[in-house]
Amino acid sequence: MEFDLKKIFENKKNYLTLLFLIVVIPTVLLLIFSFMYTVDRNPFFKDFQIYYGWAKEFLQGGNPYESWVDYPPSFFLFMMPFTFLNIEIATVVFFMLNIVLLLLTTLLFIRILNYYDWNFSSKGKIYFFLAILFFYPNRDILFTGQINIVLLFLTTLFYYLFFISKSYIRASICLSTAIFIKIWPITLVPLLLTRKKAIVALGLTFLSFFALSLLIFGIEMHYAFAQTFLALQTKMSDVAIPSEFESVRFATDYIWSLTYTFFKILAFLGVTSSTLHLLDMLLLIPKIFFSAAIIYLIFKLIDKGREGEIIAFSLSITWIFIVANFAGSSYFAFFALPFVLIILVLESKLIEKILFASLFLILPSLFAIPFIALKIGGIFPVLSYITPPYFYAFLIWLAILYIKLKRLK
Repeated sequence: MEFDLKKIFENKKNYLTLLFLIVVIPTVLLLIFSFMYTVDRNPFFKDFQIYYGWAKEFLQGGNPYESWVDYPPSFFLFMMPFTFLNIEIATVVFFMLNIVLLLLTTLLFIRILNYYDWNFSSKGKIYFFLAILFFYPNRDILFTGQINIVLLFLTTLFYYLFFISKSYIRASICLSTAIFIKIWPITLVPLLLTRKKAIVALGLTFLSFFALSLLIFGIEMHYAFAQTFLALQTKMSDVAIPSEFESVRFATDYIWSLTYTFFKILAFLGVTSSTLHLLDMLLLIPKIFFSAAIIYLIFKLIDKGREGEIIAFSLSITWIFIVANFAGSSYFAFFALPFVLIILVLESKLIEKILFASLFLILPSLFAIPFIALKIGGIFPVLSYITPPYFYAFLIWLAILYIKLKRLK
């Protein structure tokens, strides 16, 4: 049995088949389980309906930022065309758009891998699309109507334009578009700073987009967004451990950043909110130094061949989620490309393959672990809340990156 298991991990075809089954089977089982036991099912496209309402409110002369809106004003430029349709038709259109974008993202993945000498049969391309579709949390993002599939496509397109086509101007436009839809892709900017042409292109496109956004939405809405964004990053230190958990959604937490998890552990140990706020401010300086060190490392890696490029890109996706207080479960969608590149392009030893297999096994367990914890009762729901499955998946990913960095040096 031990010999057979080792053989599966050492054979590329067998190992990829194992990963595919790990991605697809647990997700399908969870869908069936969720349907049978009605485990906190969300209304179809609930997030898109919220986006739609925000854009409609703006067009009717209201200010969406009077309620909690954590997207930049330019996000509404993307959403406004949908408001000219009724909500039912708009939902279908956005759903179909997401399906098309997942198909295009798969094709981009395949073209990127072709560049790294990986070729796929027609059947292999279908399996690859299914793996991307079922890759957790993509299937949740698809059915809740989140904007993140659009960003996944733009991120993948940016990689293709920047590293493969060397089209720095188009890559800058692509990245600027992603940033103005949702702020977080700004984490990829250090990659552009390594190329002079890209720096100029990014500056011009970013300033043009910002000027257009100011012209359409005005200073007041941008100021309101800045306040909301700052509140989002600072309020995460206001952690309160619930005394009781009534359902899976109460028992789990979608915020899995290292900082926030650390705050939750301290809150569980009885540290007061005021102390957490003070600690949050004290952590700002080490976070700045850490960010500077990671950006320096990205500069050093990016010219070290394809291995350096892949690890530099992977670090660019990752570093912000180490220093930021806020990192929701849906952000794991953006790790799909770096996962694929490191699995299929960089040579991996047995320990890394086992780590990857365990990572893909943990990701679909977001609801299963809290559900089991609730059934057991006692302290287990609290522990599931403090350190959700995504937190452990992120730690495994950091371990894989660390191993790759050591090997590259």
